Amino acid sequence: MQLLSAHSVSALYWRKCYVEGAHLEPIGIKPTASEADLRFLSALASKVPNPLGVLPTKYTAASKCFPKAMSSSDYPIASEESLMGTMDIDTDFATYGFACERLQSAHAALCTAAQEYLAASLLVRSTYSGGSHGSDKPPQEREAMLLAIDTELATIPSEIETISLALSTIKSTRDQSKMVAPIYSLPSELLARIFCNASCHCTQIFVHYSLGLGNTNPTILSGVCRRWRAVALGHISLWTHLDLVVSRRDTGCRYPSSELWLERLQDAPLYVNIRQYHSFDQDEWDEEELENDSDDERNPAEMVTSLLDFLTPLIIQMRSLTILLGWPAQYILTALLDRWKDYGVSEDAKILKVESNLEIY
Repeated sequence: MQLLSAHSVSALYWRKCYVEGAHLEPIGIKPTASEADLRFLSALASKVPNPLGVLPTKYTAASKCFPKAMSSSDYPIASEESLMGTMDIDTDFATYGFACERLQSAHAALCTAAQEYLAASLLVRSTYSGGSHGSDKPPQEREAMLLAIDTELATIPSEIETISLALSTIKSTRDQSKMVAPIYSLPSELLARIFCNASCHCTQIFVHYSLGLGNTNPTILSGVCRRWRAVALGHISLWTHLDLVVSRRDTGCRYPSSELWLERLQDAPLYVNIRQYHSFDQDEWDEEELENDSDDERNPAEMVTSLLDFLTPLIIQMRSLTILLGWPAQYILTALLDRWKDYGVSEDAKILKVESNLEIY
């Protein structure tokens, strides 16, 4: 069981480019180290006050054939925060190579221990179940063995938890290593400028976006990683331009929360561009379109209602509303203008523009 703890601690140190070698000694594991490693371990041992606790030196025998299993309280493992908090080490001593080597060594020892544990478990089962000697054992000895088994079963969940901790630590390290791509070295201001340019649909005339907000809107960007989320939430310019594409084929279009958008926008003015790519008049859909796309079409009234429900709370901060029509669209245009008038126009509103370009497709 000590090996399980050692493997977990090794994984923790590996992630921070520290090693666990000096801490294995109190729990009975003597690591083999080079002369350079020993210098590091000596420095480590002098600065870390035995964070794992000292393993009891004596076992309490439950029976002659099966020692009593130690509970996890016999060798408690401190939390990662408290474990790392006790360290005051010059990290120049540590190397990634040495940390990885310690992890691999602990893993090899863990594999060996797991096989030995399985073999011991099979032996206990065989001994207790019968065979040539099982039925001849005195009742007291059999009861002692049962007690030892019960004690052992009680400790196994804590060892599984330790392995899970080690596994999640290694996975976390692997995920962090993906953050070395060149894009993560860009300054936040430059990254925000790239996001702004990429999310501006109104400047890309010949591109058809299948989603109402596109894949580069700030609500999606903020879900990529913590760095992108910080950039998306920290730059109001990403929220001041709202470019919407309205298409009857956008069955998967879902608008974000208007309240969220207002919160990110704060008091900044909002510039809205709306594009329509298809007619909402079903009489203008040819028979082939209706036959091939009927399962993918959205009800026009439902689609316009969703759009208006999203835009209505934002109207008060709109500085500009531009509507670009690719088809005759009195239905959507009337609905938008009525909502614009009914819910009040911002005093700062400067532009209301409607354009028609029947060549858009």
